[in-house]
Amino acid sequence: MRLKKVVLLFPPCMVKTFGKNGGDGTSTEKTLAPPLGILYLASELIAAGYDVDTYDFNAEQYSRERLVKCLAGADLAGISVMSFNLKEACGIIADSNQLFPDLPVIAGGPDLILRPRYIEGTAAVVCHEAETIIVPLVRALIDGGALGDVPGIIYKNGDGEVCYGPPFNPVMNLDTIRFPRRALLRYHKGYSVIGRHRGSKVTTLITSRGCPKRCRFCAHGAVSYRCYRQRSAENVLAEIAAIVHDGFEVIGIVDDNFTADKKRALAILRGIKAMNTRLSIAVQGRVDAADEELFAAMREAGVKAITFGLESGNQDVLDYYEKGSSVEENAAAIRMADRAGLYTGGIFILGAPFEGREHFERTYRFAAHLPLDITTFWVLDYAFGSPLWEEARKKGIVRDGETIVPAGRERGTQQYPTEELVKLCERYFFRYYRRPSYWLRQLMKCLRVRDRYLVMVFFAGAKFLIVRKMVLMAERKPN
Repeated sequence: MRLKKVVLLFPPCMVKTFGKNGGDGTSTEKTLAPPLGILYLASELIAAGYDVDTYDFNAEQYSRERLVKCLAGADLAGISVMSFNLKEACGIIADSNQLFPDLPVIAGGPDLILRPRYIEGTAAVVCHEAETIIVPLVRALIDGGALGDVPGIIYKNGDGEVCYGPPFNPVMNLDTIRFPRRALLRYHKGYSVIGRHRGSKVTTLITSRGCPKRCRFCAHGAVSYRCYRQRSAENVLAEIAAIVHDGFEVIGIVDDNFTADKKRALAILRGIKAMNTRLSIAVQGRVDAADEELFAAMREAGVKAITFGLESGNQDVLDYYEKGSSVEENAAAIRMADRAGLYTGGIFILGAPFEGREHFERTYRFAAHLPLDITTFWVLDYAFGSPLWEEARKKGIVRDGETIVPAGRERGTQQYPTEELVKLCERYFFRYYRRPSYWLRQLMKCLRVRDRYLVMVFFAGAKFLIVRKMVLMAERKPN
């Protein structure tokens, strides 16, 4: 007897860019690693007896012809919806409806948790974390069950009325969730972590959901029910052992804040060290957890890089964002991580309402005086679900239906236009990396740390900057 087939799709992610003469456009966001969400759901469905295929159109080219091949023989299709791929997700739903009129399509993902609503063309929408919802939903649609009994969904009944399933209760014990079925997405050469393309050897891992902190610009808390949940160190180590067994070599730990619980983080790191693996790992953390013991444990476990949200070199801006950290703490954490031999990354945001040129320049100088190996500058976004977005909504700055609004004079949130802020971020980016002192320090660090992975990142970074600069120069040539 043929197993019922479910196809799970991750749409391409598009980001807005500013082109020549102030024009705007979109470009495909570079994929880094396989999307975990659909792999978690695949694991639940396979355990329930379904045949599952997964496709990542952020890593391979999307076309209607390709969609026909992906959905051939499918009994149901699922689409992952993020705020930044909403348009593309809706396009795939529309294409699926036209190409396979009788195929039920469901949608779910972070954007629908943030803004629960029905999406036209779907048989149902999942508006919560879907691991415990996906199997009863698929059974109802494929095997003829009652949609009204499935919690956490929105659907239309036979009369075309929008209906809601019973209330949903989030899973508090994350150890009960099955590990993602990573083998389903191992064919893309484009996947990379810490700057190196390793194809099927790259994966991601999430050990907690949410963050105990409440930064004003961050919308992640709204997606995670304002509730910080952790997996046990034992459960995480069991998954890492499975990852190693399956032949993966590079892991990006994608927690919002891996270092939130230092005791648990140390237990995980020491457990990885005891496995005696050759993993290369990247993590994200906060400066308030930084200390010599933690960074030494990271290095011994195979952590190559750690990224911090530093945000600004101005204390008044950090206070405005309610970061709960100081400029001095930011600097101390970066220097400490660098001494431990970790590849350090810092993210900076420009565009708080009261920021001017002096603030921006102070942030750049702060970044330039730190031993940062990777530095990025972004324009502040008012993201749906964040405290800043909610404040802006009450003031009428953002409009109904908008999910991400960049800071700028156009909305009265900044004294400079958004385009000028974008260009300033770009100038700071190249100004930072074209300094001879940066490349000398990179060379000295390679000699000091003697890590083959970091040496390869050094050359990959140099190549990227050269190519990116050439592309920008070509774009700006007069027609």
